[in-house]
This record gives sequence, structure tokens and C-alpha cells, in this order.
Amino acid sequence: MTRLTIAVLLLAVSATAQTPDPWLTQQLEPVFYAPPENAEVLQLDNGLQVVFLPNPAQPMVGIYTQVKVGSAWEDFATSGMSHMLEHLLFNGSDKYTQEDLYALADRAGAYNNAHTTDFYTDYMMILPSSAIETGLDLQSQMLFHSLIPEEKFPKEQGIVLGELAQSRDRGDPFYDNSLRQILYRGTSLELPTLGTPSTIAAMQRDDVYDFYKQWYVPNNMILTVAGGFDRDQALALIEQYYGPVPPQSLPRADLLPVPHLERTVTMVRRGGSQRKLALAFEAPDY
Repeated sequence: MTRLTIAVLLLAVSATAQTPDPWLTQQLEPVFYAPPENAEVLQLDNGLQVVFLPNPAQPMVGIYTQVKVGSAWEDFATSGMSHMLEHLLFNGSDKYTQEDLYALADRAGAYNNAHTTDFYTDYMMILPSSAIETGLDLQSQMLFHSLIPEEKFPKEQGIVLGELAQSRDRGDPFYDNSLRQILYRGTSLELPTLGTPSTIAAMQRDDVYDFYKQWYVPNNMILTVAGGFDRDQALALIEQYYGPVPPQSLPRADLLPVPHLERTVTMVRRGGSQRKLALAFEAPDY
């Protein structure tokens, strides 16, 4: 049989009993660990949250900015836009061309990458401590001043469509997305982070640019600097490169919660190269 004719059986089973185990009905509280003693949390006037995690023994510094938007705030018209932006922001800014961005990062010995989740998109820049200004300059250009060139949009669109095809062929992402649709249908977690082939193929550059301008604002970000760095120098550079960007109102709506499973749901999906049986059970709150 070819891989496209393999049947995948997915089951979502509610494990509600007439006399539930007391352990299952406990309201367990989450555990929040205290930050390190030398951690510092600040906020710029434009709403950007800043976290300093110094480690003087480190010769490297990590610059991590989490933009608080991901697939949980998308709908079918915008499905996959957060992840698409992760690709597009490496394509040049007001100050630097795409070639400049890569060349400056390479010369500084930087690792520059990003990834997208349900609730945020994370941009990371790791480089020698002596090059911290280069890292903050390049990342702030990507976050606030990207051009998203029209001529480069089809290439990135093709890359994301290729990722979707690969994830279907690999199997596990296909199974995960299928189970997600069953368990989270009608909630903010229903849509896959990568989007779907249909939503990505129909995506237009101007719509993605509008999405970028709506969500990529300082009052919707958390910037963490970790490793070997001078605290006062880092703060001055953050004020210089991130501080001038004005805040704005966010189009954030309340997330739609996930309901309890009330019945058994059986669904057969074709995809991947293996047979899979997935079972999901109701669990304690935490």
C-alpha cells in the first residue's frame, strides 16, 4: 500500500466515571519557581518588558524576544501568518538588506533563528558578549522595521508549503494536527501553527504586512537578555534600539477555552506511513 492509503484511527475518549477517584477531582495549583536572585525585570515607557539574567562567567550573550502572538490568535483567514512572519522578517529592513542582515550576523559570530508556537513567536540571537550592540540592532530592525518585500513573498510561501508537505509525509505532525482538530474543535487551539496548504496558498503579502503592524509592537513583547553582559550598557542599547518605537492598541480577543470531552469521537484520517491509534482522557485541572 502507498502511504496515502494507510488508514489512521484517532479516538478521543472521555474517562468520566459515576464515582470519580478523589485524586481526579483535586484542584491542583500550578507551581511557579522563584527567579534567580540576580534576575531583574524592567519595563520601558513604550510597554516593552525586559528581563535581565546576567551570568558574568559566560563569554556569550543571548537576546530573546517573545512576540505574544501565535496560532491561538489566528482564524482561518489568518491561519499560519505568525509562522509566515517568522520566515519573512529575515528578508530585509529599513536599514539593512537581507544580505546585510546575514553578513553582519555572520561577521559577529551570531546564531540567529526563530520559532512559532500557539501563544508566541520567539526570536533569538546568540553571539559573543562584545557584539551585543550588533545583536540588538539587527533584532530590533527585524521586529519593528521589516519591509517584507513583495518580490520575496512567493519564495517564503513556497518554503512554508514545502514544510507542510514534509510534515504530512513524516507522519507524527499529521497525527498531532488531526488529534488537535478533534480535541480542540471550536476553540483557540484548533488551528495548526504552520497553517494549512489552503490558507498559506491564499495568503497575500499586504495581509501579512497588516498582521505584522498590528501585533509586532513593543507593548506586546518580552525581551530577555541572558549571559555575559554589562547591565547599564545593555539597558542603554535597548533604550536606543527598542525604546523609540511607539506602543499601540492590540486587537487581542479573549481566547476560546477548551471544553471537557463529553463523548467518544472516532475519526479516520489518511496520511503518513503508519497506523496510529490516539487516545485522549479527561485529566485534573493541573
